[in-house]
Amino acid sequence: MLILKTPKLDVNSERWITPMEGLKLKVGSISNPAFRSHNAIVRRHIDKLDARFKVGTPDFNPAEIDVTEISDDLLIDSVAKHLLIDWEGVGEADEGGKEAAVEYSAEKGKALLLQHPELYWAVLETASDIAAGKEEQKNETVGKS
Repeated sequence: MLILKTPKLDVNSERWITPMEGLKLKVGSISNPAFRSHNAIVRRHIDKLDARFKVGTPDFNPAEIDVTEISDDLLIDSVAKHLLIDWEGVGEADEGGKEAAVEYSAEKGKALLLQHPELYWAVLETASDIAAGKEEQKNETVGKS
């Protein structure tokens, strides 16, 4: 008996995931050119910060790091702008405590990812899976011609 693994076909290089009950996130591919470009800029910035603070050397002193330039925020911002596309099941409570759904925006996405870092990793993993699947589909298509 065989268990057939049906490949996931991601429409427009996007996929809905349910990382926790009641929450659905729409994720795009990590091969998205806008993400790759933005992420490269962020990585260069982080490299310069590391050099300035002498990260990886005996002269490194964590107390000298400017907390306004934390690299995690820059990486999360990139994911919220380019990989997290939409959501269902996210809301805010008003002053009276009444909950209401909110539409996705990169700013609100970043806030959610900062509150729930596990979602950041789930989005990155899914985005990588989408890109790997597209590459696999391309290789299979090329192999058939």
